Amino acid sequence: GEELSYLLGIRTASYEPAVFGPYKGVITPSFKKPGYIYMPITKVLETIAEPWDVEKYNDLEDIWYALEKFMGAIPNLTDEERRINVLSIMSDLTDYFAFQIISGESDMHSDNLMIEMSMDHKNMRLAPSFDKGILFGYIALRWGH
Repeated sequence: GEELSYLLGIRTASYEPAVFGPYKGVITPSFKKPGYIYMPITKVLETIAEPWDVEKYNDLEDIWYALEKFMGAIPNLTDEERRINVLSIMSDLTDYFAFQIISGESDMHSDNLMIEMSMDHKNMRLAPSFDKGILFGYIALRWGH
């Protein structure tokens, strides 16, 4: 998954094999940068839906609408900064959704997508993709491991 992400130009967290009791899987070392805030897309979607209803709004069109509404509530952003941030995040999301289709990843939901924001909120982009355990588990099953 990590190699495929790299080839497609998609930012992704690295993975290492891990064993926890009887379970085998992968673990992600921290990908968070100092001086940045990380917010799940779920919280952004809550600008257009109630928290218990967010799962119904998990497509690119709804996320775009929610991002515009979310950015509009940040007072220190200019219209141009809002526009650039929304376009940057949506471009990354489109790539991530394409990766999901190509790789067979089935665990990319709004809690597994995060926005990486500078402390002043002026610079935002999608955080590196993470939590691809289902992709790795599927591959291991196919290869009989």
